[in-house]
Parts: sequence; structure tokens; C-alpha cells
Amino acid sequence: VSGYDTTDEGETLDSDDLSDVSTSDNKRYTSDSTWAAASGFDDAEYIEFTFNPGVQAGSTIQDVNIVNEYSLNSRATVVARLETWSADTNSWSVVSLTSSSGTTDVTDTLNLFATINSVNAVNNFKVRFQMYISSGTAKKSRHDLIRLGVKYLPP
Repeated sequence: VSGYDTTDEGETLDSDDLSDVSTSDNKRYTSDSTWAAASGFDDAEYIEFTFNPGVQAGSTIQDVNIVNEYSLNSRATVVARLETWSADTNSWSVVSLTSSSGTTDVTDTLNLFATINSVNAVNNFKVRFQMYISSGTAKKSRHDLIRLGVKYLPP
């Protein structure tokens, strides 16, 4: 897994940052900067994670899901989503997330099989977390877990 945060000047996540999001253990990656109070998403602001699970060519993909766990650094009302990349269609799909309202983690497990269902799509998978503050002042997001789950039959 690799990662990139555009909430400030653009920053590649280092191994410590990536370790913070590898398990649900209350060690969190905090966004580089705050997410703005706004009425919609800013497509230039996101935290992106790129996965390459190395599924063998010729395998049959049976199921794909992603687990995302996040919270805020203080209380606010937010709208959050994931954009998932399909290498098969060269396009992003939007998946809404449960909105966090404070420092308590919110966990979503989302089935992606409708759009991520081939070896190519799985092995080139990217996901972008995006958020805006719908009520309150700018806040940072805190990320405890981002995990791609793939069930497949090898050739």
C-alpha cells in the first residue's frame, strides 16, 4: 500500500503513516491539513491509497470489499466519501461513507464487487478519501484503518 495526502501541499505518506492505517488499533494517520467548511467536495483535496495485492493473472475474483475507519480531531458535522478507481473502465466511482461527528471512529465496510471485479482492477486499485465540513469550522480527519479485502480463486 502507498498513500498520498493533498490536503496541504501534497505529501507522500511514509511507512509510519501507512502503519497507522494498517490495523484498527487507535494509532491514526491525521490529515496533513484541515478539511474546509464548504457546501460540497473539492476534487483537488483527498487522501489517496494505492493497493497492489498481487492477485495472479487468470484468477477468478469472487468478492471485493474495503474497510474504512476514520474520525475527526474535534466535533463537527461532516460529509465523507470514497472514490474508487477501476483500471478496467479508467474511471472513479463514488461511495458515500457514514459521517463522523467527532473523535469517535466510524467504520464502513463497503462491497465493491460491482465495479472492482477483475484481476486488473484489483491489482491497480486506488481509493480516495474526501470530506467537507457541513456544519462547524475546518477540522482534520484521523484514519485508523483502510483495508482492501479480495476473495478469489487462483487459476
